[in-house]
Amino acid sequence: MLSTRILHLALILCLFFVLFFASFSLRATPLTRTPTAAIDLNRASVQQLVRLPGIGPKRAEEIIHRRSKRAFQHPRELLRMKGIGAKTYRRLAPWIFVQPTRRTKPSVEAPTPP
Repeated sequence: MLSTRILHLALILCLFFVLFFASFSLRATPLTRTPTAAIDLNRASVQQLVRLPGIGPKRAEEIIHRRSKRAFQHPRELLRMKGIGAKTYRRLAPWIFVQPTRRTKPSVEAPTPP
């Protein structure tokens, strides 16, 4: 009888500790701002850019300003921007792409048959 009560008390304490420490781990989990799909650097809005990891409102405005001068040809061009290094780029890479802005002509055209 005494051992049954001790067993029940031990189970209740274990359950309490599991729930107690689980609540701490849930509170310690940081909220992340991640996009739901990859975005095109040449067409993304400020709101879309700030959802990227490591990109805040100021950096998003800088990206838009940069692309207004010249469209991005490759996502790695972000590395040329101040404040975006290799570590930030590695976090961004899965979430960004660049859609070609214009079609290029073939460098050598095949002659047309007479």
